[in-house]
Amino acid sequence: MFFGTTPQIVSQYLFKELKRINPKRIFIPFAGNFVCEQIAAMACPDAEIFSTDVSIYSRAIGFGVNDVDFRLELTEEMKKDFPFLIDKQKPLEKAAIVIFFTEVSKCYVQKEKVLYYSNLYNEAKLNIEKYFIQIIDKLQKFKKTTKFKFFGIDACEVLKDVQKGDFVFYDPPVILGSYEKEYKTLPKLIDFDEVSYSQITEELKREQINEMNGKGAIVYWRTNGEKLTIPKCLNQVFYYKYKWNAAYHIYSNINTGSFVGSFSPIKEMVKNLKILSKDDEITENSEIEVIQQPTFIGNHYRMLWVKKAQMLDSGWCFIILVDKKLLGILQLGSGLKFGSNYCIINSDPVSPFSKYKRLSKLILYLCCTKEMLKTINDISMWEHTGFTTRVFTNAAISMKYRGIFELTERKEDKTSDYKNILIYHSKKHYSTYRDALKEWLKKYENDIK
Repeated sequence: MFFGTTPQIVSQYLFKELKRINPKRIFIPFAGNFVCEQIAAMACPDAEIFSTDVSIYSRAIGFGVNDVDFRLELTEEMKKDFPFLIDKQKPLEKAAIVIFFTEVSKCYVQKEKVLYYSNLYNEAKLNIEKYFIQIIDKLQKFKKTTKFKFFGIDACEVLKDVQKGDFVFYDPPVILGSYEKEYKTLPKLIDFDEVSYSQITEELKREQINEMNGKGAIVYWRTNGEKLTIPKCLNQVFYYKYKWNAAYHIYSNINTGSFVGSFSPIKEMVKNLKILSKDDEITENSEIEVIQQPTFIGNHYRMLWVKKAQMLDSGWCFIILVDKKLLGILQLGSGLKFGSNYCIINSDPVSPFSKYKRLSKLILYLCCTKEMLKTINDISMWEHTGFTTRVFTNAAISMKYRGIFELTERKEDKTSDYKNILIYHSKKHYSTYRDALKEWLKKYENDIK
């Protein structure tokens, strides 16, 4: 439990460094999900570990496993929906309540609008006792294996006690106001005392790092690669590219070995398939086959044919064959986890070797069929009624999806090198693959390269 917020690759590096340095005192001023406390306890079992955080989630867990009482009350609505929790007043029990409601609150705010979340909320009410016992069990194991002192106050106050030789894993929030956003729905379910805390600005980060360095403390500062002015006392000791356009960075004020690494976006598997070429003719009598395959096989052709997308493993893979030749790949995902009845088109590349200019339209025609919907619905056991996809582009519209899909949303893209994110929903569904093929031929048969 609680291994999640600090990435595994960072955790492994931190464990190695703690084991090597073996400090007597370790400070973790931004506890989050308590990953680093567990790592510190394993690497340095004799060290004193000091931890703090200000979110109700972290405070509840920290106080709970340290047997420190704190005020927590259920709202009247939650007492009615979850009467089992009313008499749970021990610190560890209150911690379990906060963990439970952190998840339930996500369903609570959507249950009147989305049937999926309504079902989840009702399921939580029916199984509260089972879930509560499971959470308590994990908290007790955490309490038994990880000994640390938790303060539950502003990190700035705790950092004042850092002394020479202390080890500080400095990992403040990257986005200002992230605590408020993460737990903004909890007050609708439970009542608790808030604590005041400092906004950790870029200027304050540099000030604290320089102050700790001046005291002779050992500082390891983790960032997500945001644009920062790095204090002169620090050197980069860790770099790991965890996605296409972002990396984890760690800087330290001591001489240590450096680590550089990168993620593997997708895995591939090669299958010997004949690919549609310029010599191949598509007719009304062409045989159409839509065959589910392991995702790794689809990934092989995606990496060959897709140029601008930032690809990840996702969804179910279907190879589309025309007369036993590979036309293209459909990578489809269920809308179930989003409570949506739209099947998600994650990827739809086609052979670049055919003579047809609009071959990419054909794979969309074949996708937007009742036959394809039935296949997806049988696999996912969720009734999808259409298809949706996201397009990352500098243009205002996508010519590829125009005519087959409706543009339902256009928003600014702040995470990649493109200007816009376009959301498309399918607007027409042909009955069969054969019907879709005929419609495509009527419109694009003579559109030759």
